[in-house]
Amino acid sequence: MTGTTRPTSFKASWHDIIRPTLDDLQTVADEYALEPTLIKALLLPTVRPRAEIFGNFLYIAIHFPVFDEKLKHVQPQEIDLAVNAKTLITVQYAELPFMEEFKLMMAEEEGNSKKSKTTFGSVELLAKIFEKLAEYQQRQLDHIEQDIRALEDSTHQLHEIPAIHSIAHARRNIIHFRRIVKPQAFVFETLAKRLGEVVGEKKVECLSNVYEDYLRIMQQLETHYETLSALQDTHFSFLTMRTNEAIKVLTLMMVLFLPFSLLSIIFDMYKDLPIGTKWLFIIELLILEVIFFLWARSKKIL
Repeated sequence: MTGTTRPTSFKASWHDIIRPTLDDLQTVADEYALEPTLIKALLLPTVRPRAEIFGNFLYIAIHFPVFDEKLKHVQPQEIDLAVNAKTLITVQYAELPFMEEFKLMMAEEEGNSKKSKTTFGSVELLAKIFEKLAEYQQRQLDHIEQDIRALEDSTHQLHEIPAIHSIAHARRNIIHFRRIVKPQAFVFETLAKRLGEVVGEKKVECLSNVYEDYLRIMQQLETHYETLSALQDTHFSFLTMRTNEAIKVLTLMMVLFLPFSLLSIIFDMYKDLPIGTKWLFIIELLILEVIFFLWARSKKIL
């Protein structure tokens, strides 16, 4: 499905394509002389971020995380872009919420540009898309931050099974988020240089904040990861403490009952012992048990 060329009052032509078909791309290719390799790249999603020059277009493939509120799980999505001095082509393989927000924002900007007689070029549109993407990723990160804050507020319940599952779930989302976002560095680190080869170095100044936005998101991810690691260490400390307590109780029970088991074996082997001798054995064992109990209390073992 091919979107309309937008907006007419801007200097750049913008084509937005959702769930592209070969016919959709061929229509745009005929108008802007796209190379076959670029058409092939735009037709299907990629497995890794890309930033390559095809003819007079810079092709960009970006993956970003989307937080599924129903499943409480982070999943990857992709947007592809092709840009030159006068044209911007965006390709969505599924309808992306942040792009819908971007279209509404551009509609307002178009109205403002008619009044103020200001215009946007293709590079300015690209910068605004990346700005909107960073804002969207920040909102996705906020969902995870809320979960972390809830875990921090319930530290006293970390030994409970639901809290253990919550820590594992939040940690998994952070790992997935990092795995999706970190490869963006390849694109953003070289974006200005590569795009400058296509449109000229003077036109890429508006992209100066793109890499900074990426670094800010990565820094927040690292902070959240460290926080979850600390919570996990606290959780393991609780588990270790409870395990030690259980082992201590089992050991004391064994120490307390082992003499009586031994006494039972002796009485079974020597059934003809006088009753007085048997009671002597019992009293001696009880005295030993009391001495052991008092010693354990003095050493704070019990």
